[in-house]
Amino acid sequence: MCVTSVGNEMSCHSSFCCESRSALLVPPGWIMSTSAYQRLSQGDGTRVQEIGDGATVTGYRLSSLKSALFWILSFLFCGLPYLVIRWLVNWRIKLTCVPSELAAADVVVITEEGGDATLCDVKVEPINFLPDQFATSRNGVQRQTSQTRLRDSENGDSVFKYFEFQHEKYIWDDKKDAFRRIEGLIDINCQQIAEDFRGICDNRRKQLRQIFGANEIYVEVKSYANLLVNEVLNPFYIFQVFSIILWSADEYYYYGACVVFISAGSIITTLYKTRQQSLTLQQMAMGSGDLMVSIRKPNDEEVEVNCRDLVPGDILLIPPEGIIMPCDVVLTHGNCIVNESMLTGESIPVNKSAMVPSEEPFNCDSHKKHVVFCGTEVIQPRFYAGNKVSSVVIRTGYATQKGQLIRSILHPKDVAFKFYSDALKFVALLFCVATIGMVYCIWLYVLRGSSWVIVLVRVLDIVTIVVPPALPAAMTVGTLNAQGRLKKKDIFCVSPARINFCGKLNVVCFDKTGTLTEEGLNLLCVVGVNEEEPEDATEFVEPVSDPKQLPISSQLLRGMATCHSLTYVKGNIVGDPLDLKMFAATGWNLEEPNTGAETSRFDVLTPSLVTKDDVQLGIIREFDFTPQLQRMAVVTNSINPKEMIAYCKGAPEKIRPLCKSVPENYDKVLDSFTMKGFRVLALGYKRVERMSWHKLQKVKRDLIESELTFVGFLIMQNSLKPATIPVIKELTSAKIRCVMVTGDNMLTALSVARECCMIPSQDNVIIVEAFEDGTVEYKLAAQHYEATEEEDNGIGQPDSPTVSNNNGGILRTSGDGDDEEVPLVQYQPDPVTRRLSKRFSIDSNAEDTVIDMEKLVLVTDVRADILDGSNYHFAMTGKTWVCLRDNCSKSEMQRVIAKGTIFARMSPDCKQQLVESLQEMDYIVAMCGDGANDCCALTQAHVGISLSEAEASIAAPFTSKIADISCVPKVILEGRCALVTSFSIFKYMALYSMVQFVSVLILYTHLTNLADLQFLWIDLVITCTVTIVMGRIQPVKRLVSQRPMASLVSFSNVFSIFSQILICVSIQFAAMFMLKQQSWFTPVKIASGDDLQTLCWEATTIFSVSSFQYLIIAVVYSKGPPFRKSFYTNVEFLMSCIVLTASTTLLLVYPIGFLGDWFDLMPTTLETQPFRFTLLMFPAINLIVSIIFENVISTSKLVKRIGKLVCRPGPKNQYKLLLQEIENDKYWPPVKT
Repeated sequence: MCVTSVGNEMSCHSSFCCESRSALLVPPGWIMSTSAYQRLSQGDGTRVQEIGDGATVTGYRLSSLKSALFWILSFLFCGLPYLVIRWLVNWRIKLTCVPSELAAADVVVITEEGGDATLCDVKVEPINFLPDQFATSRNGVQRQTSQTRLRDSENGDSVFKYFEFQHEKYIWDDKKDAFRRIEGLIDINCQQIAEDFRGICDNRRKQLRQIFGANEIYVEVKSYANLLVNEVLNPFYIFQVFSIILWSADEYYYYGACVVFISAGSIITTLYKTRQQSLTLQQMAMGSGDLMVSIRKPNDEEVEVNCRDLVPGDILLIPPEGIIMPCDVVLTHGNCIVNESMLTGESIPVNKSAMVPSEEPFNCDSHKKHVVFCGTEVIQPRFYAGNKVSSVVIRTGYATQKGQLIRSILHPKDVAFKFYSDALKFVALLFCVATIGMVYCIWLYVLRGSSWVIVLVRVLDIVTIVVPPALPAAMTVGTLNAQGRLKKKDIFCVSPARINFCGKLNVVCFDKTGTLTEEGLNLLCVVGVNEEEPEDATEFVEPVSDPKQLPISSQLLRGMATCHSLTYVKGNIVGDPLDLKMFAATGWNLEEPNTGAETSRFDVLTPSLVTKDDVQLGIIREFDFTPQLQRMAVVTNSINPKEMIAYCKGAPEKIRPLCKSVPENYDKVLDSFTMKGFRVLALGYKRVERMSWHKLQKVKRDLIESELTFVGFLIMQNSLKPATIPVIKELTSAKIRCVMVTGDNMLTALSVARECCMIPSQDNVIIVEAFEDGTVEYKLAAQHYEATEEEDNGIGQPDSPTVSNNNGGILRTSGDGDDEEVPLVQYQPDPVTRRLSKRFSIDSNAEDTVIDMEKLVLVTDVRADILDGSNYHFAMTGKTWVCLRDNCSKSEMQRVIAKGTIFARMSPDCKQQLVESLQEMDYIVAMCGDGANDCCALTQAHVGISLSEAEASIAAPFTSKIADISCVPKVILEGRCALVTSFSIFKYMALYSMVQFVSVLILYTHLTNLADLQFLWIDLVITCTVTIVMGRIQPVKRLVSQRPMASLVSFSNVFSIFSQILICVSIQFAAMFMLKQQSWFTPVKIASGDDLQTLCWEATTIFSVSSFQYLIIAVVYSKGPPFRKSFYTNVEFLMSCIVLTASTTLLLVYPIGFLGDWFDLMPTTLETQPFRFTLLMFPAINLIVSIIFENVISTSKLVKRIGKLVCRPGPKNQYKLLLQEIENDKYWPPVKT
C-alpha cells in the first residue's frame, strides 16, 4: 500500500498503524463506500444529490431575514405558523431558508421515495486529522494539497461537515462534491483484511471515533414531557383542541368535557405504550452495554477498552469464554461457533472460520461465513497454534447488521397501500359536499341577521361534524384486533400496517427446505463408482442403503466421514442437519482434542479427527460451504499411509466441472433421483502434495477444488411437512399463486412442487434457459424416464442386482399418491463389484419393471402445439434469472415471471430481486421462509413470514412459532378480515358524519339544534361503542377465491355510501314532514338570529330517528361471509346493538322525567304518544331499505354494468394485462421438444 506523508511519499506495510513522526492517510475505501451515490446535477453548484433507496438530499441555507419575519408572524398568530411548519417541512423551508449549493448548505432536506421530507442540520466539527477527501478549511474552501498534517497553516484548522438522517451519518467529501454515507470498512479485498491490519494507536482511534461515532445502537427513550409535547402537537389533537374551544364557545360544556377526559386518557395510554415499546427496543438494541473487550495495538500490546470505543480497523480478540458480539467483525485467526438466532431466527449454531487471503473484493453477504455479526453470541471460540481468535472490526453502531435491522424497525419502509390514499381522497370528497352545507349555513344565518361570531361558530361546527376527529383512530381498530388474534395463534407481528396487505395477497413465495419440507434429511442410499477401474472408465455400481457396508478404504465412505463442518459444543456434536445425517450413517467417530475443555485449545494443529477401527483421518483445513459456490471441501491428513487428501462435496452440477472425468450416464442417474424428489450431492476427492499446516492455511481454494476424482452420489430424502399439501391446495383453490424459491436442485424442486400440488399433475413444465447474448430457450421438461427397449428378466433374475433394504424388502417412500420403489441394495463384497449398468427399479407405477440406466431417455408426453395459457408452468435456475435480468428485455423477463412457478438454485440476492420484480408487476407479495438465508426477501416482501422458534424475529414483519406453512392461510384470513373491517368502519364513520351533518342542517333551518347530551349520546355512547366492537368480528375458517376490495373510491363503494346517505336523509325528511302534519305541532320561534332552542319537537324527532340510523348503518356495514363470520357471532357487537336499540327506544317512546330533562326531550303526553310510536316505523323502514340496497342492489349486475360504463373497464394491474397478452399470443413461448 502507498500512503502520503508531509513532503514525500512513503510505503508502509500497514496503513492502519500509527507512527509518531507523521499522520498517515487512511485509504478512501477503508472509510466509506463511494458507489452508493449518484448526483442528479453535474458540475459546480450541485444542489440535489441522490443518496440511495430513492431518497434525495437538497441543500439550503437559513435566512436571517426570513426567520425573523417568520417568528414575528408566529407571535402575532398565536403560534399557528409554527404548527404549520412543524407538520409541513416544505413550508418550513420556504418560510425560513433559501436554496444553496450542497457544499455551502447549513441545512438539508431529505426527500424519500414516498414523498416524505425531513429537515436535517449540517454540523461542522473541528478535527486534528482527516483523510483528504473529508478535509475542508473553516471558511469552506477545499484544501488543494494532499497533505495530512494536523493543521493547515494557510486555511486554518481542518473541519468536517456531516448530517445525520435516520441514525446514519453522511459526511461531506470535497473531492467528490457530494455527501457520502459512513459505512465502515468497505471497498477492500480479502487479502487486505486477512494480512494488512495490525491495530490502531490511541491518537488515531480518537480521530476515527470522532468520525464514526460511538459503537452503540442507541434507541432514544424520550421523557414523558417530550412525548407529551409531540403528542399534543399532533394535527389530530390540535384539531381536538380546536373543536373543544369551538364547542365551549357554543356552550356544549358536557360534550367538550367528555372529549377532554377521553383525549387525556388516550394520550396517557399512548404515552405509556410508546415509552414501554421504546424501552423494550432499547433493551434489545443495547446488547453488550458497557462490556470491556480486548484489542491489539500495533506493537502487539493487548489492552482492554469499552466496547463503545471500538472503531473500524480495530483488532478485536475474542475471549475463550465467548462473547455477545458488540460489532460486526471478520475473523482473521481461529474459528467460532456462533448462535445467530437473534438476527435470523435460525436456532442451529453456525461455524465461522478465518478469512482466507485473496484478491476477491470483500462482501459481507458472500463472505458471511467469516463474519461474526453484532448481537450474535459466540458460544465457543476455537484458536490454534498459540494464536488467539482475532478479528478485524468492519462496522460499528447502526452500520452493523443488527443496527440496520433495529433501524428498519425505528424507520420502517413506507408501504403505500391504496386504502389509505383512497381514504384521504374520500374525506376530501366529503369535505367538498360539506362545503355546500357551509355555504348554506352562512346564507341562512346572514339572512336571519345573526352576528358574525355566531355565523363563524356555526360554520366551523359544520367542519367538526364532517371530519370526525376520531376517524384516524377508528380506522386502526380492525388491524389491532387482528394483531391480537394472530398473537394467540403464535404468529407475532411487529408491523401492524402490513396486516391489511395480507388481505390483498395474490402471490406467495415459499422457500423449500425447512419450509415446505422437513428441515432434516435422511440418507436414502449412496451410489458409488467402481474405484478399482481407471478414472476415465469409471461406471456406477449398485446403490447401497447402508454406507457402513462399504470397505473402510472406500474414498466415498471416507469423504462422507470427513467432508463436513461438524464440531462439539458442550459435549454434543452440532452442525448442519444434512452433515449430521451423513456422518451418522458412516459409523465413524468424531474426536476433538480437549473436548472437555473446548475453550482452551491452544497449539493444536489438527482441530478434528474422525476414526474407525485403526484408521485416523485429521481434518486440517476446511473450505466452508457458500451459496454462491454451492459446495464445500476439506483437506485431511492420515498417518498410515502418510498422505493428504482433499474431499469436495456439493451440488452435482457444480462438482462435475471440477472432476477429471465422470461416468457417461452421470446425468441420467442424477436425473432419475432428482425427478423423484430426492436431494442429491456429489462427492469427489484429490490427493494433495504434503505441506506444512501454516502453508496449507494459505493455499487458495481453487487449487484444492480442481482435478477431482469423482466417487459417487449421496441420495438424501427430504419429506414434506404434514401441513404443506393441504395449505398449498387451499391457497390454489383461493386463486392465490404459489411460487417455490429455493437454493436446491431444479429437478428436486420440480418433484416437490408436483408432490405438494403446487404444479397440478395434468399441467406441463417448461424449463427456461437464458444466455448472456439475450436469447432465451424454452424446453418442455421430461415427465418421466423410459428404457429404449424391453427386457424379459426382472428383479430377482440371476443378472439383476438384489433390490432390498436391510430386512430384504423394498423400501417405499411417499410420492404423488402412489408408493414408490427406491433402489436400496445391500452391499455384497464380491471381488468384482457389479455395475449400475445392470438394472434396478425406480418406477413407482410398475413393481415388476426394471430400468436399464444406460438406455434411459427423456419422455415428455406432450406436444408444443397443445399448450395454452393455463396448463404450463415455467421453471428456471438462478443462473437463468441473472441472465434474464441483465441481458434480456424487460417484457421477456416479466412474461417469464408471470408464468414462473419454480425458481431453483437461487441465492439470497436473487430471491430478493424476484420479490422486487413481482412487486413491480403490481403483485402483492408474501414470502415465507425459515429466516436464515431468506432475510433479504422477507424484509422486501409486502408480507414477510419467518418460521422461527423465537417469539418475534426482527428478520420479518411476521414470525410464526409454528414451523410450517399453516400460518400462511391464518395470516391471509386475518388480513382479509382486517381489511374488510377497516372498510366497514371507514364507511360507517363517513356515513355517521354525513348523517349528523344533514341532521344539523335540518335543525339549523328550523331554528334549533341538538342539545349537549344528545350530541354526547350520539358521538360517544353510540358511535364510539359501535366502532370499537365492530372491529371484534372474526374471520371465516376457509379461504375463498374472491378477494376483498382495496379501493374506497370504486364505483360500488361510492354507490353504497351515497345510496345509504340518500336513504337516511329521506327518512329524516319524512319524519319531519310527518311531524308538521300533527295538529298539536307548533314551530319554533326565536327572539333573535343568534338564538337556538334545543327543547322542541324538531330536535326530539331528528335526535330519535338519527340515533336509530347510526345503529342501522353499523348493522348494514357488518357484513359477514365470505371474509368474516356473520355479525351475530360477534357477541360484543350484538349485545351492544341490543342494549343501545332498547335505550334509544326508551328515550323515544317514554323518556321518563329525569331522562327527558337530561336529554332536552319533549315530555310525554297522551296527545303526542301515538306520534312517538309512529316514529318507530321510520327506523324499521330505514333498516329494510338499507339492507336491500346494500346486499341486493349494490351487488346487482345493473350496478356493475353502470360501474363499467363510468369507470375504465378491464384490469388495471400490470400482471393481469400481461397474462391477457400471453393468453392471446399463440406463438409464445416458442417451446422446443
